[in-house]
Amino acid sequence: MIYKNVLVPYDKSSHATHALETAIKLVSDDPEAKLTVLYAVDPTDEEDITFTVAARMAGVPAGNLNEENVRASKVAQIEELVAPIVKDAPNEVTVKVVTGKAHHAILNYAYDRECDLIVMGCRGLNAVLGMMGSVSYAVLRSAECPVFIVK
Repeated sequence: MIYKNVLVPYDKSSHATHALETAIKLVSDDPEAKLTVLYAVDPTDEEDITFTVAARMAGVPAGNLNEENVRASKVAQIEELVAPIVKDAPNEVTVKVVTGKAHHAILNYAYDRECDLIVMGCRGLNAVLGMMGSVSYAVLRSAECPVFIVK
């Protein structure tokens, strides 16, 4: 397979889960290929009470809720969610959490890490705008690498 560095944006939706399953199948014949599951946190969401609760559930004391600790707790949460999907994957799978508007975060991450493929769901949890979600459409239009949209 020609894809060695595959990015899978993940937003906890069924479409994102299906995209991750598809990405694993795409690169499973190449043990050197790497998958990155990327969760983008909107900057306004970081102050959300659920972020604080998630950090506390991960064992981070209230006084230690800085950006690094909150990000680590979010990584742990996403790793737990994708664990059943990636447990048998023959490839290295890492989870990253970045802050920013989803499409900007995805595009910047893919560019900065020289990803050679983005595999993402056609709609996420916030897709109210039509057949293809606005995030997937923005990534498809602007990415410098191929984008595989999974239904």
